[in-house]
Amino acid sequence: MNKVKLCLLIIVILILGGCSIKSTNTDLSNDNIIIDKTNGNILDELEDKKTSSIENAHPIAVLDDGRKVFLQVNPEVDNSIFVTSSDSSIIFKINAGISKNIYDAKVMGNWIVYVESSNDMTKSDWALYAKNIDDNRRIEIDKGKVVNAKVKTPTLLGALIAASNDKIVWTAFEKDEKSVNAIVKLYDIENNTYKIIDRLNVEDGEFGQPGLDGDWLVYDIGKIDMKSLARNGKLVLVNLKNNEKRILDEGLRVSGASIKFPYVVWNSGDSILKLYNIKTKEEKTIVNWGMTGVWNSSLNDKFISWNTNGDGLYIYSIEKGEILKLKDSGITSGGNISGNILWWYVKGEKCKSEWITLD
Repeated sequence: MNKVKLCLLIIVILILGGCSIKSTNTDLSNDNIIIDKTNGNILDELEDKKTSSIENAHPIAVLDDGRKVFLQVNPEVDNSIFVTSSDSSIIFKINAGISKNIYDAKVMGNWIVYVESSNDMTKSDWALYAKNIDDNRRIEIDKGKVVNAKVKTPTLLGALIAASNDKIVWTAFEKDEKSVNAIVKLYDIENNTYKIIDRLNVEDGEFGQPGLDGDWLVYDIGKIDMKSLARNGKLVLVNLKNNEKRILDEGLRVSGASIKFPYVVWNSGDSILKLYNIKTKEEKTIVNWGMTGVWNSSLNDKFISWNTNGDGLYIYSIEKGEILKLKDSGITSGGNISGNILWWYVKGEKCKSEWITLD
């Protein structure tokens, strides 16, 4: 594999995906207008939220009984997933395998779904697991099958995962007798069944980060032009009940979708953020900020968050249709909404995360 091409690819993917509060109007004819705060504005309440922080980790989820789940992300200190009780003591821990690093994790019910690999750029030896917090069962769901594969397009990165309602979805690459394929695969943990949702030859493209909520799945299909270092994408929405697929968007730099039924949010270019309502089939442009890049969008049923290339952190109220600039600067790899938590990494402080609750 051409190392120069691979390094360029990694840079592109990192750019695409991304360690005084003011409310702004979303009218695209005047993007930066400042509006006065109103009594009872749901966004204003976030100003008084207490900020929590932790070194060398970030929160993944808060369970129904109040337990918190964290991913320890600094291999120099530790690399593990741990669960804390209400008094912040660690009551459950998942350690990475020998010579492995856990690089992503999701929570669904009493299951923690996580993926680990050797600490390299390609992550081609990834392995996907689910571990039950209550009875300590662990299931190996899938693992990388493209080690040492030779392809013209260097896109062999580790699995990207999503989990919801006893279903786990991941995008990755698989090698068969004839070729290497990009795949979208689903595992039903209750019924112990697998299903291929989508597949294409690696020379024709790749699948990006999936999003999953209940019976609705969203993912993007893309192909990187190595000459222009730009990725053409197509956003796909799937109803898992009947396998109906719908194209929501396509074009240059379409990627980064997240879903919380009935809403889907995604990047439609570097500076455009769009919202789609599955029930009403209505699409809305939240921001179109020209030269200001919009990254790392995520959502729950009330809010959408993202950060910008100016290190600012923004949050959008779906109900009010208004944007709050929560942080002017100092943000990296955030914000990220996980359930009722909005978290981010603090720029300039190695592996320190902060978060607020959104309820």
